[in-house]
Amino acid sequence: MNKRRFYYFVFLFSFVNTAWCAEYGIGIGLNNYNYSIYFPINIKGYRFEPSIAYTDSTSTYSNSTYESSGVGFGLFKTISQSEKTKVFFGARINYSEYKSDGDTSGYVKTTETSIAPTLGFEYYIEENLSLGGEAYFTFTNSDSTNSTSKSKATGSMVTLKYYFK
Repeated sequence: MNKRRFYYFVFLFSFVNTAWCAEYGIGIGLNNYNYSIYFPINIKGYRFEPSIAYTDSTSTYSNSTYESSGVGFGLFKTISQSEKTKVFFGARINYSEYKSDGDTSGYVKTTETSIAPTLGFEYYIEENLSLGGEAYFTFTNSDSTNSTSKSKATGSMVTLKYYFK
């Protein structure tokens, strides 16, 4: 495990201290065919949510490789609508690195930083298991081997989270 991944791991789990957490868990989010792992921590009407993502793929057809990794953090205000439903709003901040190498493009490394105001909900299927959805608007700055860019986009995500109560 390289140093960067080790530091990501330490960063994420440094937030999980059961002595001060009212509720914490683990979850997965799916958006645009990308998966992220979330570590929600709910404390007195607020949610702190570190996240990680990683992708590694190789194509023999195009003789190329692709790797991406990211770390993020979300801060949200949560409001219980009923025993089984919560809504939340806030923002996520993310940092990602992408590396690709192929016959046609050569080696390209891209780093991205983004902030995404977010609105979401959770429905508790069981006491410890929730199914949710989020909508967000992302502001992204990208720097790559060949260029620099800024972008804005809307997005959505479906989540499944398990809480250790």
